Amino acid sequence: MNKNDLHLKRNPTLRDFQEHVAKMIKERGFDKETVPEVFMYLLDICNYFKIDLEKSFRDKEEINKKRFWE
Repeated sequence: MNKNDLHLKRNPTLRDFQEHVAKMIKERGFDKETVPEVFMYLLDICNYFKIDLEKSFRDKEEINKKRFWE
């Protein structure tokens, strides 16, 4: 794949974004990264948006505990 093959549709769906990023990651050689390295990106995004990931997780889990699961 060369750089000219990497295009995102004009009105992309979420699936289109996901597929685009997968191709971009492979093209740029980031597919060799480890899970801890990818996890660092998640934490960096949370920091950028001032999201307390642990609090968000715990809050969501409390909501889920009250939910009826089939």
